[in-house]
Parts: sequence; C-alpha cells; structure tokens
Amino acid sequence: MEKKEKLEKIAGGKVSGWLKEAEARVSQHDWRTKSAEVALVVLRCLRKQKLSQKDLAVRMGVSPQHLNKIVKGNENLTLETIAKLELALGVQLIAISSSRNAKPLPVPGRKFQMLPTFLNTQVRRSAKQDLKTVLGVFLETPEHQWKS
Repeated sequence: MEKKEKLEKIAGGKVSGWLKEAEARVSQHDWRTKSAEVALVVLRCLRKQKLSQKDLAVRMGVSPQHLNKIVKGNENLTLETIAKLELALGVQLIAISSSRNAKPLPVPGRKFQMLPTFLNTQVRRSAKQDLKTVLGVFLETPEHQWKS
C-alpha cells in the first residue's frame, strides 16, 4: 500500500474541520479571556466566603450546571448574569466607564507596520482564507502579540 492510500485509509475520507475550529477560536478569544477572568474572581469569592457552587446557584436562581459553565470560563456571560453574580457574591465584577472617562484601547504600532508583509505571505498560501482569518492568525503569532 502506498503512503497516499494509507493516509486515506486513516483519514477515512473525512474532511477535517480544523480551519473552522481555528476561526471560531480566534473569533471567540476576547470574550473567552474575559469569561475566564470572571470565573477566577468567582472561584476566589466562593473560597473566601466558604460557599459551594450549589449555594451560589441557589442565590442566583440558576441551575448548578449553568453555574458550573460559568466557573469553568466557558460561558459568554450576559449583563444579566454578571449582575446576578455581583449581587449574589456582593462584589463588583465589571466596571463601565462613563463616556467622558472611556479610554481607547492601545494601538500596537509595530504590529501593524508588519501587517502588509504578513498578509502577502498568508494570502499567497491560501487564497480561500478571508481577511478576518488572516488577521486572526497574524495577531496570534508570538512576534505580533500585544505587550502589556
């Protein structure tokens, strides 16, 4: 059996969904990061207040399963859920700036100076990728990470 036949046998003729999965991870990166941060604060509050997840779920009026998703950082939290968490725990999880005090996000200078070269390379590699995917890959490469 040739290598190509072995590969086809192993793959089973299935089309890999890796690109769609990667695109989903890139598009969800920001809210998942914030969700994980909220989850850490909630877990610390539970430990400090000696509460169980079940106790917190009862206080919030949600199922223990839903709260478990929250503390795993896998939930795209709504403002309603955040407000319930804040009320049940007695802590402020998020702060919203007034329009007068709102600060713009930092603009990464070097990152975008490198963008044209990076785009040319990536677009040549796969003409089927849309710009969003290419930008996501660019922003995720270690040499283009935001420095905080």
